[in-house]
Amino acid sequence: MQSFSNRLIALRKERGLTQAELAKATHLQRSTLSGYETEGKEPTFETLCALAAYFNVTTDYLLGISSARTHNDAVFSAYTPEMRA
Repeated sequence: MQSFSNRLIALRKERGLTQAELAKATHLQRSTLSGYETEGKEPTFETLCALAAYFNVTTDYLLGISSARTHNDAVFSAYTPEMRA
C-alpha cells in the first residue's frame, strides 16, 4: 500500500507540476505541501478533500487505502428495485 506522501508526489509529477505550482493551485503554502510529501505533516480533512478533488481521485486513493482512482459508477448501475427487499 502506498502512503499519502507517495501518492501525492506521483499525482503532482503526473501533472508535471512543481511543489510551488501545486501549492498555488490548491491555495497551500509550498512548505506545507513539502511537509506532506516528506511524511512530516498530515493534511486536514478539508485539505485532503481539496487535493482529491484537484486530482480527480478518491480520498481513499490519495491516502493509499485503495488502488482505484475513482468510484466505479458500474457498482451503482447494477442496483435494481428488487434489491430493496
